[in-house]
Amino acid sequence: MYEADRTWIFERLKHSLQLLACRAEIQLNNFRNFVADELALDFENFRDTLTGNFRTGLTAEQASSLDSLDRSLSELNKEAWSNGAVVNSSE
Repeated sequence: MYEADRTWIFERLKHSLQLLACRAEIQLNNFRNFVADELALDFENFRDTLTGNFRTGLTAEQASSLDSLDRSLSELNKEAWSNGAVVNSSE
């Protein structure tokens, strides 16, 4: 891939991580017709693209952190991916 693609993918991954860390109202306002699982799908898409093309550009700690977050999101049950669950989560 081109360097411009690399930069864009890193920025999109960073944005998806920032959204996962935001308060629910910010998450809900970021996606039109928001469905909570879009947060995880957005992260997964850019994580997979980045690690598939530029994994060597990550430190071991960065790669491990992305893998750990991906596993954690994958382990959540489907009820966790409703808009109500996002709003009412204590996390």
